[in-house]
Amino acid sequence: MKKHLLLIIPAVLAAAAVFCSCEKEGDTDPFASGTCIAQARVGAGQGSLSVAVETSGMWRLSCSEEWLHFDVEGGEGKQAFTIYYESNSSDIINLKPARVAKIAIKLDSPMVADTLVLVQQGFLGGEIQTTVKPDSRIKLEFDSKAITEATFVCCSSEGLDDDTALLAWINGQGADAYVLNGTVNGTLPGGIKVAGCNFAGLSAADEYAAFRAVVDGSVNSSFDSGTEWIVAGQMYHLSSMQSAYPSTPAWYPADAKGDDFLSDRYAWQNNLYDTVWMSSRNYVSTYTDAEAHSYSADYVYVSASVLDMISSMSVVAAPVAGMAHKAIVLNLKF
Repeated sequence: MKKHLLLIIPAVLAAAAVFCSCEKEGDTDPFASGTCIAQARVGAGQGSLSVAVETSGMWRLSCSEEWLHFDVEGGEGKQAFTIYYESNSSDIINLKPARVAKIAIKLDSPMVADTLVLVQQGFLGGEIQTTVKPDSRIKLEFDSKAITEATFVCCSSEGLDDDTALLAWINGQGADAYVLNGTVNGTLPGGIKVAGCNFAGLSAADEYAAFRAVVDGSVNSSFDSGTEWIVAGQMYHLSSMQSAYPSTPAWYPADAKGDDFLSDRYAWQNNLYDTVWMSSRNYVSTYTDAEAHSYSADYVYVSASVLDMISSMSVVAAPVAGMAHKAIVLNLKF
């Protein structure tokens, strides 16, 4: 979902609608003391902000980063312009930090510039947040769409004779949708689809075949439509990303290209991101077997657009006594 920012400055303009890059300014510092009038914080995904400008003379735009583009270069009178920002989403190798752009609105008479700071998150993006300088000579007004929030829970009731207490705990999390023992319950707003998996007891080869069938039959079948996906549940394959950490158990296979990681590799190859690994960047187990081997046996994979919506992720140890698996909770904002 695109968020919109409304910025009002006392003045006036008419600009040619040319698509221009945001070029770095070498000689002019748009952030001289006292010129910063507002800050906007946006999520990691690609998007845009609409800005309404009102001044008393000619003005033009400039900024400090090349990952921003404008639909106009400047003009005269009352007119809006749009900021287009590129994706800053993390990938399976790099966890990207937030980045900052300084956008100057330069007035020709007098020769002054006021600045809007745009902060874009890396992983764990969220809603637009704005801060306005109250004593600025320029009046600001922000108008953004309401933020949608949702909660998703992935659970296994293995070890329990009765699901009643576990269901009460899930409801207590305010879950809009959850996967319990591979079965999907509830719905998520925004058209996000959920596929449940329960591959307990399958061999590595059979689990890979079953997981591939889910990905091919659900996620990839709707790829062209832009549908956003969560694939979650009990999947006892190993995480190839966790094979090289100091905290990885000695018994853990070291060959990330081996058959033990077939399902996990297939997820990455199909643009599905392991939310636990993306958040922790370390070995995290959700199940311990009778031989005291700890596995990442529960997974929540999401498509890139859903990854940008995650405001927090937590692995909850045994919320109900007797559970053999930990629960995974995602909070989404978009």
